[in-house]
Amino acid sequence: PLLVAVVVALKEHPKVPPIEQRLSAACAAHAILLAAEALGYAGIWRTGASSFHRAVMDELGLAGNEELVGFVYLGSREGAPKNLPLLDTANFVSSW
Repeated sequence: PLLVAVVVALKEHPKVPPIEQRLSAACAAHAILLAAEALGYAGIWRTGASSFHRAVMDELGLAGNEELVGFVYLGSREGAPKNLPLLDTANFVSSW
């Protein structure tokens, strides 16, 4: 098993606001999960109150400009992947 702390290091930038920097770190977490899945591993992305608490970030040694985006848990899969039900895209996709 492997636990990855996904962190964003926020920097002042005239063209990249903090929200885009946070979203980039979130995309990196998602890419880690996709890569793990492609290699036959399983993973989940966890957040929660502790992920956003400054005391937890301080204990992890994060600098003042760094924020925890979440934790990615990776490991070997036990058994076959779950078959998830297909969602009706009409509930959340629109065309115009």
